[in-house]
Amino acid sequence: MIALDCESLDSSIMPDVATLTPGGLNYTQAINLMARIGKRA
Repeated sequence: MIALDCESLDSSIMPDVATLTPGGLNYTQAINLMARIGKRA
């Protein structure tokens, strides 16, 4: 199982988390990251 913490996403797409991450992953980067990890599993 792989979990993606919402706080790793850019604050422009996930503004209501406890710790904002300016410059974090955008939606496309997060999806691509999960796809690449899935291919290696």
